[in-house]
Amino acid sequence: MVEAIIPIYGRNGGNATLVYDLNGQKLTLNKSVKSYLVTLARDIGKDVYNVRKMSKKALRRTNGVPLVFSECVVLIPVKVRKPITKSDGSYGYINLACIEDIINNENTTTIKLINNINIEALITTKTLNTKIIESNYLKDIYIRKMNNFNNNNLYKKLYENTLQNLDISTKINSIWWKI
Repeated sequence: MVEAIIPIYGRNGGNATLVYDLNGQKLTLNKSVKSYLVTLARDIGKDVYNVRKMSKKALRRTNGVPLVFSECVVLIPVKVRKPITKSDGSYGYINLACIEDIINNENTTTIKLINNINIEALITTKTLNTKIIESNYLKDIYIRKMNNFNNNNLYKKLYENTLQNLDISTKINSIWWKI
């Protein structure tokens, strides 16, 4: 599971991504955060564009929305660097489940993760707390939707109709054999 996804500048000066996992390992990839999110979503069986669309709709906002891929992977967008050029990404993502502590600094916020990794965010603690509240809200919506999907009345009705059809079929067969 991903703990944090951070944009960095690679050896050649281009965009790269630093990925921290739950084992405390870090992996440097020669691709942008945006590109890595597409790959991560595909590995989980989701479409990052649909996930983002659902978050935008629920929060009624278009930029900087958390991404909910599962109950355990809720990614909070956090500004972590000042871009040098316009195409450079400035936002990384922190997994909600991996935040252990938040430390308020003068102009920044330090996010301490469960593997003693500290991420310096270029936002205030108040803004980060708002993003955490929004992430929990979206996570709750996701859980409710999954529960509704699993307990959907349509599927229950289909199942009940199938049982009734089997029962009718059994009765017809028993009558048929009596004739």
